[in-house]
Amino acid sequence: PNVADDRALLLLSICFQMTFSWDNRVNQFALLAYATALVAGLPRSKLSSSDYASGKEILHVHVGKTAGASVEAFLVANRIGHTQVHVGSGAARVHRLLKWHKHVLVALRDPADRVVSAFNWRHTQGGGNVNRPRRTRAFENELYKCFPTVTSFAMSFVNGTGRCNDLAEESVEPTSASSYVHIGMGYRHYFGARVLALLERRVRSGEAKLYAVPTGPAILSKVLSMCARIGIPLRAPSLKHVNANYLRHAEIVESAEAMRALRQRLGFEYEVLDKLHTLAIESGPA
Repeated sequence: PNVADDRALLLLSICFQMTFSWDNRVNQFALLAYATALVAGLPRSKLSSSDYASGKEILHVHVGKTAGASVEAFLVANRIGHTQVHVGSGAARVHRLLKWHKHVLVALRDPADRVVSAFNWRHTQGGGNVNRPRRTRAFENELYKCFPTVTSFAMSFVNGTGRCNDLAEESVEPTSASSYVHIGMGYRHYFGARVLALLERRVRSGEAKLYAVPTGPAILSKVLSMCARIGIPLRAPSLKHVNANYLRHAEIVESAEAMRALRQRLGFEYEVLDKLHTLAIESGPA
């Protein structure tokens, strides 16, 4: 095809991408700028690092309480074109977007530690997220009335009974009504069986690469390594921990028995985590 045909195809592709990126203003402006440049006939080399091409089609799957907000802030600070999937429909949206992205980025954290952090983050007394949606408010009020501490919550998986135990069980299920809160929106919420099957096909065929970066001290080096592999220039090569300053931030499960029970209950999460480790080009211990 000639240059005009190539520009037309690229412009059509960009417009299609915009329909899936409406919730990300960085993507919105980057795509519009790139489309304008194509129409004007400007060479891609004259575009800034905020254009869609320099983002190399990154899909950021932001699993709650895995330092995903910190990674997202890094991508925005460096004006890296990307699409973020966070909360909402989860796996359905990831499945829809996978075929349009060459690079998939997800932060990995031990699932039990993630649930502990999510429990503390959403707590009605001393939590970090005070803007809770109306649809989850009643559920969370009842949950936290049952479990004033994260230790009492984890103990419900040891010897819980009655309505409170039902609430705890429901809160960790990715397909339940409570999955609108961070506790139930773990790796299975975003990487269901269909998503994992599609991701594996694309990774094995070379159509996509998965970067699974571990939450913790190594996260910055892994994100920088990903950028180096893709060839993305950086403006601010640092990563700040956000959403960490709230009263219950450091609360932990004080019972080893309860923590073991919680990990056992989250067995499906560890299965997904293992699969992501297997498929990842960049990974590390979660």
